[in-house]
Amino acid sequence: GLPEVIDEMPVRMILDSGQFCPTSTCERFAATAKKRNVPTIQARAGQMFNLGAGVHAEVLHPDQPLLVGTENDLNNSSIVIRLTHGRVSFLFTGDLQ
Repeated sequence: GLPEVIDEMPVRMILDSGQFCPTSTCERFAATAKKRNVPTIQARAGQMFNLGAGVHAEVLHPDQPLLVGTENDLNNSSIVIRLTHGRVSFLFTGDLQ
C-alpha cells in the first residue's frame, strides 16, 4: 500500500484532498509520512506545481469548500490533476463515477 511506497521510494510531497479518511490504512499512511518528514499539502483547484524538466501539474479538483453531505464524500472530493509537458497533457482522475 501507500505506506510502503513512502518507505521504499523517495517522496518529496503528498497531495491530500483533506477529506477525513477513517481507516487504519490512512492512519498508517499519515504516520509514515510524518516519520519520513514528507510534507502533506491540501490540494485545491487552481494550485500549480512545477515538477522540473518542463513538467507542470495543475490541480483541477477538489474545490473549496470540500463536498459534504453527498452519498460518498471521500470519492466526490478526489483529487484531479492535469499534468503537462510541452504540448502534451495527461488527466489524472481520482475516482470517476
